[in-house]
Amino acid sequence: LWNHGGASDDIHRQGRRVVGILTPVSRYFAGLLEMASGMHPRPGKAAVLYRRGSGFGRLAARGAEARAAQAGVSVAALTYSSVRDDLPKLVSKLQRLGPDIVLSAGALEDECALARGFVGAGVTAKAFALTAAAMREFGVALGTQAEGFLGPSQWEPGAGYAADFGPDPREAARRIRAMGASVDYPAAQAYAACLIAQRCLEEADVVDDEALWRAACALDCTTFFGRFKIDPRTGLQVGHDMMWVQWQGGKKFIVWPPTLAQAAPANTGASGFPLSRAIQASSWRAGPTPQQTSRSCSPHGGRRRRSRRHRRT
Repeated sequence: LWNHGGASDDIHRQGRRVVGILTPVSRYFAGLLEMASGMHPRPGKAAVLYRRGSGFGRLAARGAEARAAQAGVSVAALTYSSVRDDLPKLVSKLQRLGPDIVLSAGALEDECALARGFVGAGVTAKAFALTAAAMREFGVALGTQAEGFLGPSQWEPGAGYAADFGPDPREAARRIRAMGASVDYPAAQAYAACLIAQRCLEEADVVDDEALWRAACALDCTTFFGRFKIDPRTGLQVGHDMMWVQWQGGKKFIVWPPTLAQAAPANTGASGFPLSRAIQASSWRAGPTPQQTSRSCSPHGGRRRRSRRHRRT
């Protein structure tokens, strides 16, 4: 099974042959917490919000807590049954806790309501990071109130990945748009899954589950979607990382990682974000270019001889 629709880590704990295309939810907030280490002063407290009973939210919170602990940041988990009913309590708790960073893992509708509530109540923090904020619909729904919010994205059309199999990001976005789909990561991840399945089929040279699984486990490559590499024991994606976007001036820009950044995190807006000058200037441009980090799309990441049946898609 080529899984591009579910990011839950639990999917890969069932003993099935599931090939993960997406960064798992337990690593959703890793980049944000790494980026936050450049804040001045460094954050000491974070709050993570999610709907009670949500497996997605629970895993995201656990992942955030683990990453935050490594950075010396304490995390308080705040759950809710209904944003409409519980928003006043959530706002009150946040104002009492005074976290430096507010994280939320929820559905688009819930997070739009939370964002409006934060802005309306004047909740302050150094950064607000919502999983739905990376979606175009978030900006459409909130308008100017989206300013400054950060969101984790599996993919953005402006990502400068140097693909060694299939189309580059610009061409992939054009093809997605031509099919009438919104150029957001949900459509992109489906396309990426098809490319990886095709590549494994070419490598296996036979339609056989065992052979395709072996091909997927050995593959380490870069498509327009980014790096692909799975844990051969579970099929969990370990090579692909989330990028972070921020709404600035009515548009969203990639602000992390530095190798893909289109803009530095803004100092103004809903999230405030008083980053140190080091992040905004010299260190923001540090690190290898996307071209330097590209991997050949072949088993074990090495160069492969292009066979007659191999072709770019």
